[in-house]
Amino acid sequence: MFPEERSLVKEMQGRPFVLLGVNAGDKLETAQESVKKNKLNWRSFFDGNSRRITGLFNVRAFPTVMIIDHTGKIAHSNLRGAKLIPEIKRLVKEAEGDGMVGEKQAPKMRTFRNSTGEHRVEAIAVAMGGGEVQLRKKDGAVITMALEDLSRTDQAYLKQVDVPAMGSSAKPDSTSQSGNSEGEFRVFVDSTGKHKTEARFVKLVDGKVTLLKKDGESTTLPLDRLSEADQAYVKKQASAGN
Repeated sequence: MFPEERSLVKEMQGRPFVLLGVNAGDKLETAQESVKKNKLNWRSFFDGNSRRITGLFNVRAFPTVMIIDHTGKIAHSNLRGAKLIPEIKRLVKEAEGDGMVGEKQAPKMRTFRNSTGEHRVEAIAVAMGGGEVQLRKKDGAVITMALEDLSRTDQAYLKQVDVPAMGSSAKPDSTSQSGNSEGEFRVFVDSTGKHKTEARFVKLVDGKVTLLKKDGESTTLPLDRLSEADQAYVKKQASAGN
């Protein structure tokens, strides 16, 4: 079922939907290896033998699938097969009808086109405001464009991603809690010590840190997913930017 779940997570990006996994077993390492082996693209919690999570939901067998709607009610328990995905999509659409929105994604390197479709540039959005957007190209150059000069597709895309606000006294890539946008690239390590990425600190907002990788792609993750050393570095950079 993992391929179907991975596809669903990608399809639902930017919409009021989240897939959470709970792994019960004897060893944390086994759960971590399963996440890596199956390339799971959603958060998975380790419950161990404590049953702090599974006990709360009265889970008696594995796997157990629960669908919780946007009101916090368990809409279905153990709905499977051909009915599962359509029902999830129905509930997501219902949530959107009630005004619910999903978590915005971090901007990524993409090809932006102007409203006529004649000109294009490969870049990443680094700041937006006042009817304008700042785009950083792969060579590092930053250009400013009026939103109305972009294609409708690009305008819609910018509404779905978390682009930092563009202030009169702020540099591109900076917010009230941003670090130096021209800061150093360094190797960030996750809390397990198994995953590394070379990137530059961009901002820390509401416990989430945004990093800009050398290929121009940005990524946002909870601060506690980083090693203790990197958490200390991020907090220092954020404080320096205030």
